[in-house]
Formats: sequence, structure tokens, C-alpha cells
Amino acid sequence: MTLDLGYETEKKILKAMTIISAVGFLFMLISCSTNFWLRIDVPEENRNSTRTYLIERHSGLWKHCKVYRDLTSSNSIEKKCTFREFSKDDEDEIQNSVDDEITDFARTEASLAIIGIILIAMGLGFAVYSFKQSRYMYKRLVGCVYLLAAACIFICCQVLLNTVNQYRSDLNIKSKTGFFYDFNYGYSFYLAWVCFAFELLPGISFLFLSKKRKGGKAHTSLEAQANEPMHLGRL
Repeated sequence: MTLDLGYETEKKILKAMTIISAVGFLFMLISCSTNFWLRIDVPEENRNSTRTYLIERHSGLWKHCKVYRDLTSSNSIEKKCTFREFSKDDEDEIQNSVDDEITDFARTEASLAIIGIILIAMGLGFAVYSFKQSRYMYKRLVGCVYLLAAACIFICCQVLLNTVNQYRSDLNIKSKTGFFYDFNYGYSFYLAWVCFAFELLPGISFLFLSKKRKGGKAHTSLEAQANEPMHLGRL
């Protein structure tokens, strides 16, 4: 399905969609560089007032962070971050299969995020190029690249949701005293969802506004010439 809203209107819409995509690209960079995709709050029942205790855990695509409160040193708060494990040693073969699955999820999340960022960058480059070239195929290419980027980000977020479900069901997060840890999604996770929407909309727009116009139906003479069929023959 294609739309014909006029040359100037279509050009303004596609420029606006390109700006939206650039904002989504910025959001995805912030999302991937921060460690607040998932936050785990430790209930009060698990806090020991006589020593240092864990009050919160939060993680991103690359790091896990733990926040401690130390009552022995003026009620200070300390945060320790470590990189997530993306590979297993030979000794890890004897570990629980759930741990292996969580590691696989981590690799998948990071890989899809990187691929999504690369595709968005490519889409932005192709979009700028399509404004200089009148051939309809360039706009369709931009639309497809944006949709692929949106798909990668969507699957990345879904993998994180599956990771959380795996933690809840298989990693025995229920403590011996009978309480549960509180799982919450952080701003990094929501920024990724905003980026998904900001790439999906331009992808659909570029595809819908990529009608092939030839002859008198073309908006400009350059567009009419660019969309004429190319005949390849022997020299």
C-alpha cells in the first residue's frame, strides 16, 4: 500500500521521521550505556542492622551492580559493579543448566542491541542519501532497514523479559525467611522500548511513501527519469 500526499508534504514527513529515528538512536545509545534495565529491591526483612547489607541490585546489558549500606561507617552507601559473564570456562560445565541459559540470554541481549544500533545508523545514512536521490527503491531500503532495527530491539527487550521470568521460576529467589525480592524495570529498559517505537514509525512511513512514479505521475523531472526502467544490453 502506498500514499501520495504531494511532493512537499511527503518530503516534510520523511524528514520528520528521520529526526525521530535520530532521537531513537540517541535513546538506544543511552539505554545500552547505562545499567538500569533491571532493578531488584531487597526487602527490609533481609536487612541486618548490625552490619553491611544489600539494599538493591541493578543491571544493564554489560554490568551487574550491587548497592550496599554500611551502618558501621556513618550509614554510608557503597556500589560495586562487575561485568556480566558472556562465556563459560570448562569448569562451568558442571553448573546448573539455568545458569547456562541466563548466560545465553545475556549474549543474545547484547548482540541484538549492537546489531540494532548498527542498523539504525545505517538507516540514518540511507535516509539522508534518499533525499538526494529520487529513485523509489532507496526509500524502500530505508524502510526495511528501520524495520529490521526495530525488530532487533523488540526481540532484545523480549529476551530480557524471559530472563527475568527465568530468574523468578528457576533461580530460587525466594529466601529462607519466606519473602520475595521485588523486580522492577529501570529507565534503560523503557528507553529501549521508546527507541523501538521511534524506529518502527519511520520504517512504516518510508515504505508507505515509496511509491514508484513514472512519466506524468512523477513529482519532478528527476524523479521521472530516475524511476524509468534500466535496459542492460551488450556493448
